[in-house]
Amino acid sequence: MGVADLPAVVSMLGRYRKETYDGAWFGSLEQLQADALGAECDVGVIERANALVGFAAWRRTYDLHHRVAGIEVIDRYVEPGHRGRGLAVQLLAAIAAQARASGARLTTGGAADRGSARRLYGRLAVDHGGQVYRSGRAFRAFADLATRRHGLDRPRSKAGTSRSYSDS
Repeated sequence: MGVADLPAVVSMLGRYRKETYDGAWFGSLEQLQADALGAECDVGVIERANALVGFAAWRRTYDLHHRVAGIEVIDRYVEPGHRGRGLAVQLLAAIAAQARASGARLTTGGAADRGSARRLYGRLAVDHGGQVYRSGRAFRAFADLATRRHGLDRPRSKAGTSRSYSDS
């Protein structure tokens, strides 16, 4: 993701907050630019036909109990008209591949109380009361999906440190 993608991500954040939490997003384009290009978190986007149709945000984390570095997926969203096509899986697999390349060995995050999110994480990770985990062989296999199925370990880079992914 780069600066040029920020207006589309801001729009998606508004729709995500409305749908998931029945409220507005209280951020701004300027704040997102300051925080989401690697300063506080990273954001990846997925596009179809040259239009951004989804995003995921993550940050580095560490599991002190198991001494494992990883990433925490903060939020993810795919536009309603593009759901059910595996785009969220593609985006999350690409993020896992990128995280693995930087030394991560697990992903974690919470699933919103939305049926589609619960079903997705139920298939992809271990769910402990709403907090989901993927590590070990499951993490490696998931990250490998990006390479085997979609070539998503080669993200399209733009300005900033975040990445965006195409479903080519």
